[in-house]
Amino acid sequence: MNLANATPGRGGLLSFMLAGACLGLLSRGARGQPVTPALESVAERQDVTAFLPLLRSGDLTLVESRPDGRLKQVTVLGLVSAPPQRVWDALTDYAHYRDFMPSLAGFEIVRCEGDEVVAAYEVEVPGSNLEYRLRHRHRPPARVDISLADADGDIRTGAWRWDLVACPGGQQTIVLYTLYTDVRESSWIVRRVLKSQPAMEHAMNVATGLLTVSAVRRWAEKPR
Repeated sequence: MNLANATPGRGGLLSFMLAGACLGLLSRGARGQPVTPALESVAERQDVTAFLPLLRSGDLTLVESRPDGRLKQVTVLGLVSAPPQRVWDALTDYAHYRDFMPSLAGFEIVRCEGDEVVAAYEVEVPGSNLEYRLRHRHRPPARVDISLADADGDIRTGAWRWDLVACPGGQQTIVLYTLYTDVRESSWIVRRVLKSQPAMEHAMNVATGLLTVSAVRRWAEKPR
């Protein structure tokens, strides 16, 4: 388990682009059922407000690995200068996702079922764009669980989760974005790359998390 400051600069963007290039090679053949790995929230294990001095200097990444060295999950923690309700409104502002979420070529609400929203995503990556559907389960006022809605898209294994923690005073929010996407389920080229550089799996997830948290922060802090 490693905790480190990280900002989405050129290094993070480069990792994200590499992730996109690799994921763009995903096979579009027959699919099984989607797999939703269990994610563990850091906010449920410890008081994340203790990280405030570090968060004021930049985002933090927590990388957790399995005993065999494979990635278990990545958590990106970021400080947002907005109260929790405003951050929640940004996370669930699906009508404007294409205005602020990174690399979205297409986004459409498929259906709403109570506290669940199913949406179709098309993500721009070098090569063929990624297409998939995600189910967003709202647990207001401070948690959103995201899973694959079906097995028909270009991602078969993945889970994502948002947690919001109010800072003392209520005018700032610690955002936690926990995620795991299994990039091995792509082409033989990606598997070959990961065989020689297994840490690239970690880097791909970290870069995606950093960019997403940065995008949500900008939208939540944007004057209305």
